[in-house]
Amino acid sequence: HINGSMIESTPFFSRCDQSTKQIIVTALQSRVFTPLDIIAKEGDNGFEMFFLQRGRVTISTSQMSLPVITSSSKGDFFGECYLLDSETSCETVTACVYCEFYVLSQDDFKEIVESADERLSVQNSVQHYVNQKKSRYQKMARNLTLRPKCERLLKQKMGEKPRLSSMNLILPDSKLLLLWDTVLLSSCSFIAWAIPFRLAFQSEMEMSHFDFVIDLVIDSFFLFDMVLHFRFIAFIQNGKLVTDINKIKRHYKAHKLRLDLIAAVPLDTIARLVLPSRFANFVDSLKLLKLIRLGRQFHTVDRLFRELLDRGFNLAPLRLVEFLSGVVLIAHWAGCGFYAVARWKNRYQECAGKESSGLEISKWASHHAECLWSDTWIERQIRKGKLPTSGGATLQLYIRSFNWALPTLVVVVIGDVVPVSSNETLYAFIWMAIGVTVNAAIIGNVANIVSNLETDSADFAGRVDEIKSFMFKHRLSSSLHSRVDDFSRYLWSMHQGSTVEDDFIMSLPYTLQTAVLEHTRAKHIRCCPFFDFCSKEVVKALSLCLKPRVYCKGDIICHYGDMGQEMFFLDHGTVEVISADLSTRFATLHDGSFFGETALFIKQPRASTVCALSFCDILELTKHDFLVELRRRQINLSCMMELFNSIHNSNIRRNKAVNENLEISKNQQTKLSKLVQKADDSMCYNNDDEKAKVFKPYSTFRLCWGICCCALSIYTCVAVPYWVAFAESNSDEYSLIMINVLIDMFFMIDLYLRCYEFTFPANTQYEKSQMAVDFISCFALLDVMSYRLSGMKHFRYLCLLRISRIPSFCDEVSQNLNFRGIRISLAINLLCKQGLFYLMTNHWVACVWFIIHRYLERSEKFTWATTDCPFGGDVGDYKCLAKYDPVIGEHNICNLGSMVECYVRSFHFALTTLSTVGYGDISPVTEIETIWENCVVLTGACFMAGLIGAFGAYLSENDSLGMNAFRLKIQRLKNYMSY
Repeated sequence: HINGSMIESTPFFSRCDQSTKQIIVTALQSRVFTPLDIIAKEGDNGFEMFFLQRGRVTISTSQMSLPVITSSSKGDFFGECYLLDSETSCETVTACVYCEFYVLSQDDFKEIVESADERLSVQNSVQHYVNQKKSRYQKMARNLTLRPKCERLLKQKMGEKPRLSSMNLILPDSKLLLLWDTVLLSSCSFIAWAIPFRLAFQSEMEMSHFDFVIDLVIDSFFLFDMVLHFRFIAFIQNGKLVTDINKIKRHYKAHKLRLDLIAAVPLDTIARLVLPSRFANFVDSLKLLKLIRLGRQFHTVDRLFRELLDRGFNLAPLRLVEFLSGVVLIAHWAGCGFYAVARWKNRYQECAGKESSGLEISKWASHHAECLWSDTWIERQIRKGKLPTSGGATLQLYIRSFNWALPTLVVVVIGDVVPVSSNETLYAFIWMAIGVTVNAAIIGNVANIVSNLETDSADFAGRVDEIKSFMFKHRLSSSLHSRVDDFSRYLWSMHQGSTVEDDFIMSLPYTLQTAVLEHTRAKHIRCCPFFDFCSKEVVKALSLCLKPRVYCKGDIICHYGDMGQEMFFLDHGTVEVISADLSTRFATLHDGSFFGETALFIKQPRASTVCALSFCDILELTKHDFLVELRRRQINLSCMMELFNSIHNSNIRRNKAVNENLEISKNQQTKLSKLVQKADDSMCYNNDDEKAKVFKPYSTFRLCWGICCCALSIYTCVAVPYWVAFAESNSDEYSLIMINVLIDMFFMIDLYLRCYEFTFPANTQYEKSQMAVDFISCFALLDVMSYRLSGMKHFRYLCLLRISRIPSFCDEVSQNLNFRGIRISLAINLLCKQGLFYLMTNHWVACVWFIIHRYLERSEKFTWATTDCPFGGDVGDYKCLAKYDPVIGEHNICNLGSMVECYVRSFHFALTTLSTVGYGDISPVTEIETIWENCVVLTGACFMAGLIGAFGAYLSENDSLGMNAFRLKIQRLKNYMSY
């Protein structure tokens, strides 16, 4: 029903019976071509006939400078000459857009049309049709040559446009367009932050000339962008690049012009000139229309991410940053609105005349502040001492507003800033409802990133975990365990865990397949002397026939005496060619070599055995694929066989000479015997000089060493922030120095061992990704030489870089435990690392929280510590965490019995905030504390979402592999048996 009409309408299939036509329909295979792909080339010997299903192609010949036909109708066909054995194409067919075809190969045609008479009848019809087509093309070429008017008419029919118009266009994938879109993205991001801020705080901050110039520049950017999209920027529609100027204009008018015009025209300026002053608020709100352009810039972010992905960047952290930036932007809007509700409650004009610095008329604020902020949330902030009696500067008010908005959006109940009036409460209700959605989005996005962190590696690790479980169940030997683990690491480091790369390549259109393989596999065909006589098309076809194979160290790739059917190309690795008794090494082959070529040309047993000396990536060419391609393209094998015989005879002579020399070397009196003995001694020495077993990846020493690396890295990342924040003046500094020296010396030894002693399948991977971090962190030892009594400084903080190595240390320990039968699944490993980093983050937040109090706010009268009184009492009392001394103008560090108690209070703040509980008993007072608290709130929301994702991965694994999966299978069996 789908393709039958195409076969029925083909003239030279009309003599076939109905059953033959139906078989032809089932033999058709789909094929996709991209724009500008050459589907058939004039003069080539093809082997497929094409039926157009969807798209548009142009057909041209060498006799004419213009395309003679533009075909776009379903059922149009070409390449019919390829059904004939000795006919070449008389036309070149090029795809104009993405095209879908159904293909009938010459082999399928011959197999289907079994009757010789029927096949001859069809071939005669095809030959007659081809001759007619050639005659028609000759007549067209003669008419175009003798009658110039025909050429002009053909140009008009083909719709040929002047080249100048296309040269003036900007293509959608242009780097220049990406740069321009990035400028627009920056402009839209600026107005998304600036416009709500100006609308809320306009009364306190009049618009400066700089702001006016910035707005003017951004408006000019928008107008210029409208001109570009209206006239100069091409677009893609249905897979086709549209470069026609009229179509570009119509497309822009229909889809983008209206919204761009609303966003670009300064409606607020026009309304301010027309409307009276009582509409000032309405006029200012017109600025929000410019935010329409922000929705147009998401495609720019996606394209930037695609560019970074092409350059090898990991997009998971960038996606997280993109999402969190959106959350912060929404919190910015909410905070500006929260302040605006308080400001608009009382008329600003009525309070403008009061002196902001005059005598106070109440107990809590100045004349101006009392008039403006009475019965609002700002009044309560002033009464609590978190804002000055004048109401505070614009930055202070914005920080307090944002401090309400962000915790509300991520559902952290801190209670530091609360609504007071009914309007503020209603506004808070609205944003609480939005906050539930935002919090759910944070949990969903971050949990998805964590549970699918490095999806490819997670899937690969899951497959490896299943293999290990199988080996543990059947009590396989430790040597086999080691080989499987080595192969797993090699497969991931070299192939990202994939053993079937062809699956993706073969899903691409044919032209893209050949283009990809042209840069990866075709080089092996070109470097092989047997194929020097082949054309580029034959080389591309043979490269498509190559099948990738992976061999481990010690694997026998081909055996002596086997009747081989394959030729091998060594893409990566090292192999040795040895004799049948494995005693004689004929040759050692490296990257780019080939072997086994005899199987393609001569039917005889293999003359030697080939063994892998390392992990090898090998491309395999079978004799069947080789002969099929040569038969299809009617290639003469005489030159190829002549060269093969020359190389084959040379190999026979070389192997014979090696065997003769080895026989001579058996005589102890000959010089050759001494040379062989010396080589054998050298090989024995090298074998004896192998890495000690103690340094093997799964040795007991490596397990203990990995545990020490992990423990000392955690200790370093915990101890350094603690001693910076909570070190006491009477602490034992000498002991601290000695501990640091010992730890630094340990990691210097670790750096040496990992570079030179530890055996690992891919030491180069360590040198590329982790060695630099370990090397830089060792410079922390220099801090001991310049140690001062004031504390650890300078180079000591370099050791904090080791935090990035903790996950790899944990993975090493986990793999070593798995090798010993203590199975730690991927989900449990992820959950443990998430929990560890969550606790460490709580510790770091607590340390930074106290560092702010101890070092950055030493002269402040009110800080979170001086207002935190866990044992009762008033602010500034001795029962508080710290007490301000007005005589010296500073507060002390800790009022409690020891620094440990102050650490507990700091950790209490960190834990309640990061866990999104937010008791509110410890709250920020100054601006820097408020900013830090908001950073902690956002980090805590992400961490809780990450823990949810880790638990989700664990429960999912438990449901699919654990007891729950077994119970589910039993339940299904019972349900089946109940029937």
